[in-house]
Amino acid sequence: MIAAGLPKYTPVGTTAATDKLTPPEGSTEPDAVASKASIVHLPAMIVRDRRLPKASEVMTNAEKARLGMELYIGPENGLDRGVLNLFTVKSLWQRLPFFGRFPLLGFETNEQRGLRLYQEVELREELESLDLLSTVGQKADAAANAKPSGK
Repeated sequence: MIAAGLPKYTPVGTTAATDKLTPPEGSTEPDAVASKASIVHLPAMIVRDRRLPKASEVMTNAEKARLGMELYIGPENGLDRGVLNLFTVKSLWQRLPFFGRFPLLGFETNEQRGLRLYQEVELREELESLDLLSTVGQKADAAANAKPSGK
């Protein structure tokens, strides 16, 4: 009932689009125009999507600390973390009821040490990549500024 009272749908631009269509060169088939009419042609464009974030950009500091401890300090039951640094001065200090609230300078927990080592390695890798880019840029500038010596 409602559909009977509504105007009939006619797509916009269908007659103008079919009038402009011509068959492909060398084609005498009438189906070429009909098949071309059913294809939607969009203008040529370049689509650039944002890059996916790196793992280090997504990880929290706690996850970075855990990964840093695994990579640079050793396994949890290993010699460094499991025996020698099972209890650090800072971790024991933090367990004291009153004094644990105040920072103890000069000492760090295994988590802080792992996070520091992870961030140092990450920073070093980033600086090396930037240094590589700068040397490539300098070589390109030198090549562009070099004058051919042809007498």
